[in-house]
Amino acid sequence: MMWVTIKINTKYLKIVEYILYLFSLILTKIFIDKKNSIMKSLINIILIAILILSISTKCFAQIDLKKTVFDFAEQYTKDSIVINSRFLLTYNEFKNISISESKKPLDEKTIQTNYKRLNDGIKYNNSELKRNLGKIYSIVSFDSVSYKQKKLSFIDVSIVFRNKRPYFDLNDTTIRTKFVFMLINNKLKFVGPAHVISDLHFNLSKLDRIKTEMENEFHVKYKNIYFNNTSNNCIPFKTNNKWGLVSFDNKIVLNAVYDSIYPFKANYALVKLKGMYNLIDEKFKLVFNEPKKHIIFTENEYLVLNNKNEY
Repeated sequence: MMWVTIKINTKYLKIVEYILYLFSLILTKIFIDKKNSIMKSLINIILIAILILSISTKCFAQIDLKKTVFDFAEQYTKDSIVINSRFLLTYNEFKNISISESKKPLDEKTIQTNYKRLNDGIKYNNSELKRNLGKIYSIVSFDSVSYKQKKLSFIDVSIVFRNKRPYFDLNDTTIRTKFVFMLINNKLKFVGPAHVISDLHFNLSKLDRIKTEMENEFHVKYKNIYFNNTSNNCIPFKTNNKWGLVSFDNKIVLNAVYDSIYPFKANYALVKLKGMYNLIDEKFKLVFNEPKKHIIFTENEYLVLNNKNEY
């Protein structure tokens, strides 16, 4: 869910790939007319190595988030902001996204109008942000959270600047901002909005994003899962018309074998199977060896009906 920067220089992988490719061409040229099975095997091994390197280069070409964010933020230290085109959606990228996300066909003119509106909005948003930030001296730190909306990948980036606003600040101070990016082909594309935000509000929005992503992951795996009934650090889920419990770290703590599971009360949860009841404790172990016909909860305790119909 969070971004991982893989510190592998793909340039050197490419160089090795080219060297092996040239070596294989030389060997093929020398032994093309000679029936040397060992050399042919060697050539095949080299070609396989080239294929593996090519795939590895693509896999490891992950975004260096820190460098990319600082490169983007550096633009705000200048007197006037002109967003580098590498941080903006190209027309073709915007067109492909618009077509894939639209429920109805879009004509070229509509797409062009929307693309212009996006870029005009970004320019206006940035000019307002720059006015609020004042003079930027340096980039202090950044934080981020990634998430998905439908099939699109987004990342909220919070950047802390050292700044000084005219008429407001006597001395240098720090200010936190929030930027919204889209991830397209391992590249950050600024889509806005951007604004000043407090530490508290960004942390709350970050937690909300993480919670939503977690819920989406759980829904994909368990289909029917009910976060509203969360208790004792676990979540009820339903599969094959049976109920179970899964922990927040995605581990099944109670198999889906029960007809009903009730929320934890007084450190116990009531479970029902084939018309009979039992209790599970905080370690998700059954309390009774034999299920009971009736178990009721009153204020702070459970009452169990025995064979003599006595509680």
